[in-house]
Order: sequence, then structure tokens, then C-alpha cells
Amino acid sequence: MPKVIKNKIFITGAAGFLGEKIVQKFSEKDDFVYSFDKKNKKKNFKNTLYLKGDIANIKKYKKEINNSNIIIYAASLSRNHQSVYFPKLYYEQNIINLIKFLKLIKLPSNKYFYFISSIDVLKHKNYDELTPYIISKIACEKILIEYCKLKKIKVRIFRISSLFDVFNLDSFRFLSKISKLAKKNKKIYLDKNLKKLNYVNLDFVVNKIFESIKKPNHKKIIIFEIKNKKNISQRNIVQKLLNSLGYKRKPLYVNENINVKMNFKKIYQNKNISFVN
Repeated sequence: MPKVIKNKIFITGAAGFLGEKIVQKFSEKDDFVYSFDKKNKKKNFKNTLYLKGDIANIKKYKKEINNSNIIIYAASLSRNHQSVYFPKLYYEQNIINLIKFLKLIKLPSNKYFYFISSIDVLKHKNYDELTPYIISKIACEKILIEYCKLKKIKVRIFRISSLFDVFNLDSFRFLSKISKLAKKNKKIYLDKNLKKLNYVNLDFVVNKIFESIKKPNHKKIIIFEIKNKKNISQRNIVQKLLNSLGYKRKPLYVNENINVKMNFKKIYQNKNISFVN
């Protein structure tokens, strides 16, 4: 007897660290997944159709979007500390692209819209900690809540801490680069203002999203806050990593490298994106 496809799920940012794990989880559970990302590479996940493109030009996949009863929107620019250099970029990529996406949803619609936000939105009361990235996430949440009130769509917002996976060092982002430098015994420069951050396990987050879909709630708006009870010192994590790799040098703690602006701009220099200097 053929298996019955339970849900049709459209996932943006599907090649990202979280997005790819979500695609894998749902494809294993006999849901049909539309995996959308500009960096999409075909994996051996069953019941998955890979769609490649930029979120700004997603209009050609309108049919697939409206053929799905669940949308998981995980596409966004992160890099919180770098967003201060490019506020317009974060405005365009995070806010404007979400609005464009919402306009594609055919109404009336009884869909579930899952939005991946950040636990950092809770910093909105502390003006000194606000960044263009945090502001963009707050704006997206507000837009979705108002959209939900006007349309027949149920919104689920997941405010998530920094993600880690014990099997994937890249999930710590900055640790991956440190590891490569340490293995070559090269100089390592670190921001002396490294703070304590809140990390949450990747699988735990994916399972929470999965559970909320498999046990539907008919409330129109639900906000989930997923974080650890304790913050973890980045400096301690770095030191433990270096010790485990037998790193002989002493890391140099300096002010944040201003070259991060140039490096970030180089990544997007051929993407027809305007920058604010």
C-alpha cells in the first residue's frame, strides 16, 4: 500500500544550517517538501523537490507556495554584529523580501506560516543593544502578526538562540575558522569584547518545530521562545577548543576588526545589492 503524504511544506532558506535539518526531518516523516534556497544542492532526501533561486525573485514558484499547507520561512541575513554596517541591506533582505513573499500567498488560505526569528528581539527594550538585524526581526514579527489578523492564516513565530550541533563545528560559525587557524598554528585575533551567548541545540529546535506541526493548535498566533537556561562564555569555548587542538600560541584579543565591513561587502559585490556606507 503506497504511503500517504501527510503535509506539503515549502521551506525557504532550506540550504542553511537550520533549514537543511528541517528539510531532512520532514522528508523522513513522509511529508512532501519544497526545498528553496539560492545555494540549494540536491541531497538524498526522499519526498523532496529542490528549487533554486533568490528569495527576492521567488515569484516563479508561486504555484508551489500555494500548493503547500505549511510554510517555514527560514531565509534571512543574520550576522547580527555586522548588520550595523549595512542597515539598508538588512532592510531589503529581511523585511522587504518577507513582504514580497506574503503577497504571493493566494487567499483565502488556511495555511500555517512558521517564521524563524531570533531571541534577540527581546532586547528591544534596551536601546543600546538594538542593531539593524534585531530591528528587522522585530519588524517581520509585527508584519506577520498584522497579516495574520487580516487573512486566514495561522502564524507560528520561533524566537531562537544561537544554534549549535555537537556533530558540526560550523554551527558555531566563528569556531570553525578558529579551528582551521589553530590546526595550522597560525595567529588568531579575537574580539576582546567576546560576551556570553545563549546557545541551543539544533536537534532540539527542529524537534520543537516538528512537534508543533504534528500537534496543530488552532490559535491564530503562537510565539515560541527557545533558549538555554544559562549563557555560555565564548572566550571559554574558544580556549577549550584551542587546548583540545594543542594550539601553542596565545590568542590575541583586540577590538573588532574594521575589515569585517570590507569582507562582508566583497561577498555581495556581484549581487546587485546597494550598500549604505
